[in-house]
Amino acid sequence: MLRITSAILGLWLSTHGNAAPISLEQEVAQTLATNPNIIRQYQELQSRIQGIDEAKAGYLPTLDLEAGAGYQTIDNRNTRITGDDEFNPSNVTLTLRQYLFQGFDTSENTTRTQAEAEAQRFQLLSDAENIALSVSQLYLTLIRTEQVYLLSVRNRDKHQSIYDDIAKRTRQGVGSTADLSQISARLARANSNLIASENDWRDAQEQYQRVIGRLPNQLIRPEVDANFLPDSLEQALGQARATNPTIFVATQDIDAALAQRDGAKSDFYPEVFIDVKQSWEEEYNGALGHRDDFSVMLKLRFNLFNGMADRAEVRRLAHQVGVAKSIRDNTFRELDEGTRLSWNAWQFTQRQLGFLQGHVQASYDTVVAYRKQFDIGKRTLLDLLNTENELFESRKAYLDAEYAEIEARYRVLNATGVLLDALNVERPQAWLESRR
Repeated sequence: MLRITSAILGLWLSTHGNAAPISLEQEVAQTLATNPNIIRQYQELQSRIQGIDEAKAGYLPTLDLEAGAGYQTIDNRNTRITGDDEFNPSNVTLTLRQYLFQGFDTSENTTRTQAEAEAQRFQLLSDAENIALSVSQLYLTLIRTEQVYLLSVRNRDKHQSIYDDIAKRTRQGVGSTADLSQISARLARANSNLIASENDWRDAQEQYQRVIGRLPNQLIRPEVDANFLPDSLEQALGQARATNPTIFVATQDIDAALAQRDGAKSDFYPEVFIDVKQSWEEEYNGALGHRDDFSVMLKLRFNLFNGMADRAEVRRLAHQVGVAKSIRDNTFRELDEGTRLSWNAWQFTQRQLGFLQGHVQASYDTVVAYRKQFDIGKRTLLDLLNTENELFESRKAYLDAEYAEIEARYRVLNATGVLLDALNVERPQAWLESRR
């Protein structure tokens, strides 16, 4: 199967519009390309990447230009002797500063910003996985509710047909008014079920349109790629911990907190830097003529006391490391719980399907048998109606379980962090490039 790219998707949409059916894979790809939350997270990632370059600037020298010109009067012994107390001073100064040592502040700041960018990248991937799951759930719900609605229409029509036959028999005097009352009640219930199913279908359409932004012309029943599904709960738990992006968000947040704490320790060290200064002056401070100064200085700056604020800052950031680790541990627990719930839902709905399929088959066989018996006068129309009701309920239950089982599979894929891969949706390269 071809991987879905934005270019291919754009060509498909431009040539087909909404006339052709749209698959779940295409819908997920298009949603990721236009979803405001994904766009916001990507912009945040780009912002964090620029923060890395900002931090690395600490390795490079700074160059400052200072210039001034103006008017000055000086009253002192020399100017009183010369009688010249007005001057027009001007000066230009260039200062180049290169830090040789800053207590590892620049390196730790760079590590911190890289970890923050990685955390944001994994957050973007996590959001994309979750949006893909939401789209999958909405897609399945829309298909299921439409099929239940169509099933309800057929059920109502069968009730109406039997009602018409019994009403005709009653008018002819060969039918029972009790039977007519009973079928009237059954018909009312069938109409009520039809209205409820239509309401569910319309609600599903509204939810789909709110999240996706449009309604597709036609949906295609999705097929889950079984190659990406784990073989056991233990494998699912291990894969979730190894590949789910939310885990990497938490671990990168810890790295960022550690780097921020270690960067704060730079205040315990002196700063060593080189200053290179060149200045040009004219009539500056009453000195006539031109002055040209150049200097190269190796300097050391060390704070001896600042009220113990630096030590308090390190202790504060150490507690933030503890917070980040607690968030990671809680993330593991939530991920394990979500994986188990998804796995259990998948396994139990699979087991249900076998029994429900047997129920549908048995109900269908009963309908066929009752029709044959009705033809030879051994069954009544109400007997047929009872079997039709049983068949309708069994088919509806099977539909609900069938799509619940498919959704559970997608939940397992989401928990293990491979839903987009299973859907064959290609992520942009910028989402995959590590910044560390």
